[in-house]
Amino acid sequence: VNAQTPDETMPPVLEEVYVTAQKRVEVLGKIPMSLSVFNQQAMEQLGATSLTGTVSLVPNMANGTGGLTIRGIGTTSIRSTAPTVPIHVDGIYTDSDPRGLGSNLDLERVEVLRVPQVTLFGRNATAAAINMITNKPIEEFEAYGDVAYETGDSATTRLIVNTPVSDTLLTRLAAQYTEGDGTLHNPEPGQVDTAAPDNVQARFAVKWAPQAQMLWDVNLEYQQNKGIDGTFQQDYYVSKPDAETAIVYPTGLPDDEAPP
Repeated sequence: VNAQTPDETMPPVLEEVYVTAQKRVEVLGKIPMSLSVFNQQAMEQLGATSLTGTVSLVPNMANGTGGLTIRGIGTTSIRSTAPTVPIHVDGIYTDSDPRGLGSNLDLERVEVLRVPQVTLFGRNATAAAINMITNKPIEEFEAYGDVAYETGDSATTRLIVNTPVSDTLLTRLAAQYTEGDGTLHNPEPGQVDTAAPDNVQARFAVKWAPQAQMLWDVNLEYQQNKGIDGTFQQDYYVSKPDAETAIVYPTGLPDDEAPP
């Protein structure tokens, strides 16, 4: 929230924050619910460039082995159990692993409902629920982009263009590309370092109102992740039973290609 002072003689006024946590537009302070809300500006200032980063800002919430957990409640296996913290993008349910949802690209806000939401959201909302609301096309032209650099020689380029085609047709394009050399050194000769990002994400939004009582609100989204994940494996070599060696290798390699 932002403090505004229209007149020096008047006390500061807190700006009202509107959310749709209960599937209708409401003022945040009037909802009897444990709720955390972040807009795009707040997430960027706090360095939360992905949903995982946003989750780290939420009290009682963590990103565990089986996915997201709230107050210790969550799944222990991604493959065998549906998530107990579902994610809805513009109201559409997704049962994908939340760590694979890409970045917080061009979002209006993220709402984290930190209590069971079975009544309102149904499927798999036994622990909590997350709403990701994307930015919609607006009636004014705007375009901006930026480049970010972080440790591991990782660079991210982002471009967002909002174009009103006509009075009834609005479009918005958001695209982002991230590439890096990796932050985990791989000592195996001829192999690249791991934890190296290489992904692209794009979203094309269309808002079309051909008639007064008809509205088409469509999002087309594309994601591709060719990054190399990494993990540590501890191995006891037969020739040196007293020496413990930690090696790092890309996950997902066939058994005949993985190191010992």
